[in-house]
Amino acid sequence: MFEPNANSLHRLYRDRLGDAFLFLAPTGNEEQVNSVDRMKLSAINVVKSPYLLINTALNIQRSEYANKRGRDADFFIFSRDFIGSRATGYVPTKTMEAAVPTLDLATAMAVSGAAASSNMGASALKPMSFTLALLNVRLGYWMTNPSTFADKRIDFAGREIGSSLRPYLRSVFYLWSEMFSTLDETNDAVYLTDGGHIENLGIYELLRRRCRLIVAVDAEADPELRFPSLMALQRYARLDLGVRIELPWQSIRERYLTCCRDLSESDGKGGLISGSNGCHAAVGSIIYPEGPPGTIIYVKSTLTGDENDIVLDYKRRYPSFPHETTMDQFFGEEQFEAYRALGFHAMHRLLEGDDRSAGLEDGIGAKQERAARISALFEAPVPAALPSPETTVKTSAP
Repeated sequence: MFEPNANSLHRLYRDRLGDAFLFLAPTGNEEQVNSVDRMKLSAINVVKSPYLLINTALNIQRSEYANKRGRDADFFIFSRDFIGSRATGYVPTKTMEAAVPTLDLATAMAVSGAAASSNMGASALKPMSFTLALLNVRLGYWMTNPSTFADKRIDFAGREIGSSLRPYLRSVFYLWSEMFSTLDETNDAVYLTDGGHIENLGIYELLRRRCRLIVAVDAEADPELRFPSLMALQRYARLDLGVRIELPWQSIRERYLTCCRDLSESDGKGGLISGSNGCHAAVGSIIYPEGPPGTIIYVKSTLTGDENDIVLDYKRRYPSFPHETTMDQFFGEEQFEAYRALGFHAMHRLLEGDDRSAGLEDGIGAKQERAARISALFEAPVPAALPSPETTVKTSAP
């Protein structure tokens, strides 16, 4: 009852997400799916799947880190082998799991999507923190600070050494910290929220690892197509990592605005939209400060006029689609299908070469050229990976 996460909405959110996404597909005549929402991060099989990085935001509104002023957050990751951030240092995942028994894959997933919280990193509404905490709008997660292991203030079983604080006093302290945003990287526990509270595309950590091919799907609510998440990523990449991203995203915006105008003028009468087969995606370059460049394939949630009737009809009746507010957490069947169909359409046309993706060839024979280039990107041999940041950063507080 006095555990800091016990009375927040995190547990409910975690269980609902686990039921929805973490299960084994039924085989044969099985009618019931088998839940795996208790699966530990350290048990993830990386032989048959990509190495999973779960991005969250470390809330450090009171940090004295000079380069964090104005951000109020740092990049914090969960992975199979390590957990932590540059601000706190890193700790082996198995060590953290032993110290925090409730930590598992479902927990990390829920933290990564904990958008509604009393503190929200770089997106925080500081005047509202007190009210949000008081009303228990708290999807965020309190977790043992990775630096405490290096400082030896707790043992590997998670027991605090020499602590005189009773559990209920610690719980009150955490709630107080949320209310008044007295959060930093030096406390025994850190407050984690949605990774989008610092970088919404989840690409920053891939750039740190010098990935040669990055596929990004941007489905944020961006009705005016100003690409705020992409702009933030470019800023962080340039300032922190010295990495430049060259991406011809303007064509995506132009085609979407044209499609919206044509749909509005058609007034529900149907008919072909001018210049269909527009781009849902853009292909650009990643310029690293050293080593060979990389490639980024960026897919934006937009319409171009070549979608099927279900998607276009939904757009005519609900003009804000596909950038409806993310506050809407209760999709109906039709709404869900419209988003699913749009995502399938965009990726299918990209891989087949039908999408006139910005940055790829156009003209006679362009479809085959585009399909061949996309295929070649995915089939290229993977170079030896650079050491991950977790193995090069000391496991201690800065």
